[in-house]
Amino acid sequence: LARWFLGRGDDTADLDWLVVVGGNHDAWSHSLGFDPYQDLCRESVRYYDDAEVRLRLTFNEGDVEPLTLLVRHDFAGRSWFHPTHGPAKAAMLDHEADILAAGHLHSWAVLQQEVSGGRCPVAIRLRGYKHDDHYAREKGFLEQKNGHGAMLVVDPRATGPGRVTVFWNMEAGAAYLAALRK
Repeated sequence: LARWFLGRGDDTADLDWLVVVGGNHDAWSHSLGFDPYQDLCRESVRYYDDAEVRLRLTFNEGDVEPLTLLVRHDFAGRSWFHPTHGPAKAAMLDHEADILAAGHLHSWAVLQQEVSGGRCPVAIRLRGYKHDDHYAREKGFLEQKNGHGAMLVVDPRATGPGRVTVFWNMEAGAAYLAALRK
């Protein structure tokens, strides 16, 4: 399934993943220093790490500010008030990251706020595709129905909160991106 999902199957050969970060559900496979996801990602993923990937994206247009993406399995800090507490806290302390993304908790949320220096980073947590979660039921956690994935559209020329727009509906995000490109 992982081979198919990462684009090494016959019908997914056109996929080109930018970032894949591992997590605790695949940690069982790390024995004697072997990471099977590293091998699976070799052909179709540009950047892979088992814990964190930080990318600084530059644009081929004059004085457009670079964009820094920080993807982690999880960020330190939890709050039952908001699932993005860890990534949002990191956004306030990082001073570079524009998008901070995490998974791990099987819950989803997004928070964008202005922090020091006028930056408006996006802190996002995705729930993933785990359904029928026995562990969540056993521990009394909410099994959410939405937030499997999101589309983040970056307008490199925009500043402030309009630079990164989050879409939970991929078709709406694709339409917005097409409109920006015109």
